[in-house]
Amino acid sequence: MPVQACARCHSAFVWPRPEASALRDRYEREHTEGKWTDYFDREPPEVWRERVVFMGRLAPECGRVLDVGCGAGQFLEAAGSDGWTTFGTELALPPLLDARRRVPTARLTVGEMSALRDEPDYDVVTFWDVLEHVTDPLTLLIEARRRLRPRGVVVATMPNAHGTTAWLHGPRWKYYDIAEFGHLFHLSRRGLATLFVRAGLVVAVSRTVGSTDLREVPEIRGHRPPGRVERWLLDRLSGLLAHVGPRAGFGNTLIVAGGRP
Repeated sequence: MPVQACARCHSAFVWPRPEASALRDRYEREHTEGKWTDYFDREPPEVWRERVVFMGRLAPECGRVLDVGCGAGQFLEAAGSDGWTTFGTELALPPLLDARRRVPTARLTVGEMSALRDEPDYDVVTFWDVLEHVTDPLTLLIEARRRLRPRGVVVATMPNAHGTTAWLHGPRWKYYDIAEFGHLFHLSRRGLATLFVRAGLVVAVSRTVGSTDLREVPEIRGHRPPGRVERWLLDRLSGLLAHVGPRAGFGNTLIVAGGRP
């Protein structure tokens, strides 16, 4: 499936997009095979804790949080330990069974958000690295906004298609490999914020985090181990990039949050 670029926001997307039923079948199969368990387990507990802290700064109090695409429930476990009432949805059954064992008190649903109750019911709706996997992220954000309580917020993260790693690797950026990662959208900070605005959400946070260790980029150092001087130089440049890149919008992860007008 070829990746097409948008001339207006310079984001990219896979076209033609797969059918939603094909995506469900894919993730059901891959979860059953255990592929995504490895990805979930790679994230250290500190990552989930940081996300709970970030969410707490946006929400008025520890209320009700819905994690869309909750996977094996690592975030819900961290949020529940902080006093949040936790809810989760997941397309595939196998990870939801893992989440049930991990967070027995969470209320979990197999399927789309449309399977949930209709009334606005959540203080926070989160999409942790989820929107890039779906065929229609705008419709999903609209649905999330509809389910917010009056002061509720929606939070989303995804890899930054304009981040330093994406720029340095160019067409070899790993997330362009749809067979491996299943990403249908590759957005810039502007592109993700625009989706929020089009969904009727007022953007409160739009930033990037994370940097690149230039010593680990073959396009820069070649395919041989760098020498002592070269390693020293790349180390210093990596430190400068870590300081400047995220502030300039070139961090490797996008974070956007917004609420109702």
